[in-house]
Amino acid sequence: MKIKLIVLLLVLKSVNSFSQVNLAGSYGLDPVVQIFLETIHAYQGPPIQELPLNIARQAMEDLQKEVSVNQYVFIEHKSIPFLDRELNIKIIRPKKRKRKRLPVVVYFHGGGWILNSFSTHKRLLADIALKAEISVVFVEYSRAPEVKYPIANEEGYATLLWLEKEGKKNKLDSSNIIVCGDSVGGNMATVVAMMAKNKKGPNLLAQILLYPVTNANFNTQSYEKFSKGHYLSRDAMIWFWNSYAPQMELRNLPTVSPLKATKEELKGLPRALIITAENDVLRDEGESYAKKLREANVPVISTRYGGTIHDFIVLNALKETEASKAALNQICTFLKNTFSKKRDK
Repeated sequence: MKIKLIVLLLVLKSVNSFSQVNLAGSYGLDPVVQIFLETIHAYQGPPIQELPLNIARQAMEDLQKEVSVNQYVFIEHKSIPFLDRELNIKIIRPKKRKRKRLPVVVYFHGGGWILNSFSTHKRLLADIALKAEISVVFVEYSRAPEVKYPIANEEGYATLLWLEKEGKKNKLDSSNIIVCGDSVGGNMATVVAMMAKNKKGPNLLAQILLYPVTNANFNTQSYEKFSKGHYLSRDAMIWFWNSYAPQMELRNLPTVSPLKATKEELKGLPRALIITAENDVLRDEGESYAKKLREANVPVISTRYGGTIHDFIVLNALKETEASKAALNQICTFLKNTFSKKRDK
């Protein structure tokens, strides 16, 4: 595969977060991932957490903009009520099925609660909608540091309530909902699932957590091994956490750090698919959360993809790697099987 090197060079020349490092400690990197990381390492610049906020955000937009959305999806923009204002969402569905009421994935994007948007994720969302033949509802939640915990989670739960009330008239099957998210979006997906459980609805069939943030602990083995030079750094994660939940006492709450939840608090959550990346600071906390869910009798499929890095499913530059293609297939198969089981009952 050809990486979009021109885009990478233009963006990363000014926003490179990494110093020159030896990648020998990495686990058998895919050649495309290796080139991606080497391209990053070739350019020196201030870490992303030291950039002006607007430049940091634009850098991620530029990195992802080279891939167009599949022409076979229909994208609808909506505003739904939240407190005394409106919350924006996007609905993505296959054009050939846009008149049918489809099962729904509610998607929360990653980016440290600070970065990324619909534009950075639209290729992946379109791929999921087409391959699984479903609708994807993308929540444009309020980002940090302007807005902090718990507002983004409350916006996510408000989206579920809107689906429950207005789904049918919008050709969305509110009896078939799965929450999904990548990185901090995975954190939000499982937290919103906790909220739905505690508030007695809406009912969720499953949760899909892609290399999720589950704990504010920067000293796991995967943090020690991959803290620099593997795309997502420890310093960036510290910046993300300080922007979203600056008060340390908040980080012990299960709705901030799901790994801190008790078995009783996790019991009754929907079944989970958890995907992690081998060369990722977040690997261990994602796998620890899978283990804790199992201990709470939540059915879990947990898969670690080798030879790749954080964000490998979302990054357009890595979309043709074997790990990314296999993970997309696994996600869509899980969706089809879960929705099919619900229909068969």
